[in-house]
Amino acid sequence: LINYYPDFHRISVTHIPHTARFINNDYRLIDVFFTTGIAATKKIRENSRMTRIDYYLIQDRLSFIDFVNLVDGLDLNLDAPYAEYYKLKPGLGHLDGFYTWEYIRFLDFKRIGVKYTPGSGVDVIRTDNFYADAKSWELAYEQRNHRQRTVIAALRRAFAKQDKSQQADIIHKIIKTFETNLSAQLLLDVYQDVLSSPNLTYGNLPGYYDSDNKNQLFFYPDIPSFELLKKEEIRNTLLKAGKKPHTVY
Repeated sequence: LINYYPDFHRISVTHIPHTARFINNDYRLIDVFFTTGIAATKKIRENSRMTRIDYYLIQDRLSFIDFVNLVDGLDLNLDAPYAEYYKLKPGLGHLDGFYTWEYIRFLDFKRIGVKYTPGSGVDVIRTDNFYADAKSWELAYEQRNHRQRTVIAALRRAFAKQDKSQQADIIHKIIKTFETNLSAQLLLDVYQDVLSSPNLTYGNLPGYYDSDNKNQLFFYPDIPSFELLKKEEIRNTLLKAGKKPHTVY
């Protein structure tokens, strides 16, 4: 979830787990998106009182890989489990688009003891074919989320190394690959700020993981805590922007 404040060139990114449960049934965010599409997913998120969502943007795997390759790859610190799995050297490395995609989606199944149920007949809407206890999943997703933050920071550094004409060319190429209801100009403005604005914050939706009867993993979001954090961030932004003493309610 991205909150964009164009007047302040400020971007606030909130990571929402794909197993988040926003409605009172067995459908998670990932289930709703892949069965009903973006319109229903957006409406459910709005009705959960998180915030109004004016726009959406969908970037697929190939588009992301192309994006990383356009900035000539990323310098990343490769953790040992990822490096071992892909037969790379741990520590600082330079990854192309494919290996960066694998980096952000990698889960260390070897160390969290995941049980996998193979077969095309598995109903992955009602039953997960990957199973581990909720605490193990929480740790694995926290590690993945850390890598995703690392990639966002590396993308911004790699983009900053390009000259102005290269930056404009990269953005114009990549925004053509998105599925979105943003206008071309607004999308251009957003991406320029995402990649170059110093005022970018990244956080996680508060909540906890739990396994429902050991068949599915759910993330239960703490919406009241999220609203408090969001209001605090907005208040701090306004206080810093003002040049005269004033009260923000």
